[in-house]
Amino acid sequence: QFIEDCRQANEIGKAQYVAFCEKHELNYYPSQTNFILFEVKADSQLVFEEMMKRGFITRSGSALGAPGYLRVTIGTEAQNAKFLALLEEVLIEQGVLA
Repeated sequence: QFIEDCRQANEIGKAQYVAFCEKHELNYYPSQTNFILFEVKADSQLVFEEMMKRGFITRSGSALGAPGYLRVTIGTEAQNAKFLALLEEVLIEQGVLA
């Protein structure tokens, strides 16, 4: 039951990221795992650093051979919501979002 609960929570989290990407017209790779790789339309190393300052550890797509993308491990629904709100701030600061 624990594994099924985790799987369902992960699916909810993935849906949060997909909705964010679709809302902001950011490309993403469909995921069957507990992380997602998506476009940030900015320097992904800079976005990585800004998210670190805000308390979230991600992976810069630059380190993965996918510059302009960010790899994020899916958390709880509340963690994802907080992350996405802060990411939206960063992307506004970078001129990606209005």
